[in-house]
Amino acid sequence: MSTDAFLDHKPFLSDSFDVHAYANAILQGRAYRPDEPESEEGKRGEIDKGDRDVGSELARLNYGIEDVTKQLRQEITSSYPLLLNHLTTSLSLSSHLVPIQSSLASLHVSLDRLHAKIHTPHQHLSLLVRRLQVLGSATDLTRRASRFVVVARRLEAQMSIMGSAEKGSGDEGEKERELAKAALSVAELDALLILPSGSEDEIDGRNTISLTELDFVKAYAPIVDKARDNIIQEMESMVVSGLADLNQTLLSSSLQTAHNLRLLPELVSNLLADLNDAVTLRINKAFDSTAIGKEVATKDGGSSHSAIKFTGRGRPATEPTNATHQIWVQVLWARLERVIEDIANCCIKVYTLEKVLKVKRDAVTQTEFLDEVMKTLDEKPSFTFWTTLAKAFEAQTKEAARSSAWLQQALSTGYPRLLRLFHDFFAKIAVHTDTVYTREHQSPEAVLVLRSVSVFETLYLSRSTSRMSEAVSNALQLYLSARGNPPGPSEGISIARTMTNELDSARFDPLLVRTVARNASKVLDGFVNKIDGMLVKDFTATSLIGPNATPAQVVNAQLVGCLYHCWLNLVYVKQDFVGKVWDTLSPSVDALEATYKRTTDTLDSALRREFASILSRMHRVDFAKPMDPMSMGSGGGSPYMQDLIDKLGFVKSEILGRMSLGDMMKDWVVSLSQYIIRTFLLHASIARPMGESGALKLTGDMTELEMGVTNLLNTGRVQGARGGMKVEKVGDEYQALRSFRTLLFADVETLDNPVQTVHIPPLIVLHHIIVLSPLRLPHEVHGWTEQEYVLWIAKHEEEEEQLNLLEKAVDDQVAGSDSDEGEGMYVRLVREVLIHARHEDETPSGG
Repeated sequence: MSTDAFLDHKPFLSDSFDVHAYANAILQGRAYRPDEPESEEGKRGEIDKGDRDVGSELARLNYGIEDVTKQLRQEITSSYPLLLNHLTTSLSLSSHLVPIQSSLASLHVSLDRLHAKIHTPHQHLSLLVRRLQVLGSATDLTRRASRFVVVARRLEAQMSIMGSAEKGSGDEGEKERELAKAALSVAELDALLILPSGSEDEIDGRNTISLTELDFVKAYAPIVDKARDNIIQEMESMVVSGLADLNQTLLSSSLQTAHNLRLLPELVSNLLADLNDAVTLRINKAFDSTAIGKEVATKDGGSSHSAIKFTGRGRPATEPTNATHQIWVQVLWARLERVIEDIANCCIKVYTLEKVLKVKRDAVTQTEFLDEVMKTLDEKPSFTFWTTLAKAFEAQTKEAARSSAWLQQALSTGYPRLLRLFHDFFAKIAVHTDTVYTREHQSPEAVLVLRSVSVFETLYLSRSTSRMSEAVSNALQLYLSARGNPPGPSEGISIARTMTNELDSARFDPLLVRTVARNASKVLDGFVNKIDGMLVKDFTATSLIGPNATPAQVVNAQLVGCLYHCWLNLVYVKQDFVGKVWDTLSPSVDALEATYKRTTDTLDSALRREFASILSRMHRVDFAKPMDPMSMGSGGGSPYMQDLIDKLGFVKSEILGRMSLGDMMKDWVVSLSQYIIRTFLLHASIARPMGESGALKLTGDMTELEMGVTNLLNTGRVQGARGGMKVEKVGDEYQALRSFRTLLFADVETLDNPVQTVHIPPLIVLHHIIVLSPLRLPHEVHGWTEQEYVLWIAKHEEEEEQLNLLEKAVDDQVAGSDSDEGEGMYVRLVREVLIHARHEDETPSGG
């Protein structure tokens, strides 16, 4: 049997092996396991208890000892040479250890001598240092106690001076100065009484003793506290009085006192909190329906009491009845006026406080009081005030709009009045603050406050836009539903007036009027798009067949009148609303003008083509044929002229007469009359052959033309009304028409005299000379028709270009044939007229 099987060696090899514990375990008859927890050892010992016996354990132990002894002997026997070798080595090393031991002994002696020279003096010096520290602490305590006594006596003197000033025996300014000095004294006493931070640890190697441990200081401490309370009370009173009266001198003294007391940030923070709380509370009360109801009840007495008492049947107590609604609204506006005034006072106080904080500086560091306050505040006092004001208004307005129907209606309907209150507020604080709210510039603070009531602005703008949109829809709905006529001038005026009224209602506020202008521009754009879709653009809109206007022309006449009068009334807004308002509105107003001018320009082109076509038929008349004497007295003109007169009458009554265009119509008919006369003179000047009878015919045609133009000029004038336009309004063209009569019967040799042809264009004179001569006209040279030639002249409006064409045609004829004496006279006349015409063109530029 092996030893490991007979005896367990693990308990003996464990680091936790204990002889006594092992013996106890043997006596108790349980197994000893030192590496296992005590609880597990106990449980396992109970399990193995039956197998253990003291005798058997002793036998095992003896066996184990014998076995170990046997193994040791075997090991020594086997390792005997090695042990002898180790012994020899140890004996050789012992000779070297002796000097080392002697050296260590001498080292110990040296250490003892050093200990006697250093340690003992060090202990003595430490004792002296401790005594010096105690003496320093006593000296510091004495110095601070002495300073405490000096400052305390000075404080007593300052407080007595303040007391005499309160009784009226001193100057008020002296009291304020002494208050600041007393605050400085109290602050110094507090600094003496309060231990500096870290004083519990050693400072400069000594402990600092508090003055409060001295008996006389303890006795005097209540006096200091009382003085501090009196100074703080006086300081707060001065701050309140200075803010109430806006007395910057008094406020400056009180802030200096707070600075001396080291209470400046706390004082300013409390002041701002009080002012902001007051603003928030007043705004909350202003929108409180219950408080408004109580105020109405107080004013109206018993009748109002009954109105509030019996509204509980179907209406909340915070809502007015139909009978008392106006009274509630009046009370609301009265409360808002008072609130705005209170807010203005608070704002002025905040800015006054901030202004004094910027001016005041620390006497030693030259740091602004405001910088000192900003170490504890998040933002400047003014910024905090504006944000608090905006948040309070925003919260209350949203709550009022959400929970109270009558408040929502009253404030959204009366939003301009609310804005006027804010304008009064900005005007009142403008003297004391840097807040500006004008047409050209708006401060961010003012915009922030106005944006806080944006919920009512949105409602107001919604109703304003609805009114403008309703005016447009009322003007269009009957026609769009095929139950009425298209919108005309009266509808255009109504739309323009509605928009002008909305702009006038908002003109006092630069931001509101811009928003209204943007909304009006959107409504106008929609109106223009609808009208543009209603305008007829096919050939029937420009058909001039007659005798009546086409349905398309009737519709377009009404729509053009509507657009024109709407544009005309909105153009006047420009003189009242300059700058950004008109810049916002002008594109839509220009779109109105462009829309109706597209229609009128198209019609104008058709009219001019029609008139030119009729006048071109002049060349079908034989002006060389003798005139019938019987027809001279009848007053009838040539067939083409009769057609022109009939067409002019049709245009006046059926086309232009249906359009109510005011001054634009006057300019239009003048322009058409000028075109008709100019085209007539061109055709008349090239009509050939032209005899005396032809001249008489043309004279009669000109008389008819003058009457037709006069009739056209009075388009749109009420019959019998005064102030019609005369034919002289046509201008140079009419003078040329009158002068052309004399030209027809003038002597050929005088045609080069500018005095005889002063009102007639040179081209007309040249045409007449060529018609009387054997020369060919320019269109005959180039193979054009008379109508094509007149069209070419209309496209080439430069007179020099027209004269060059005629001169080249004449020169080509002169160069290509031998001219006789008669033809040479006409060529000379042509050249003379050309010289005079070009000389007149060069004279103004040369001058």
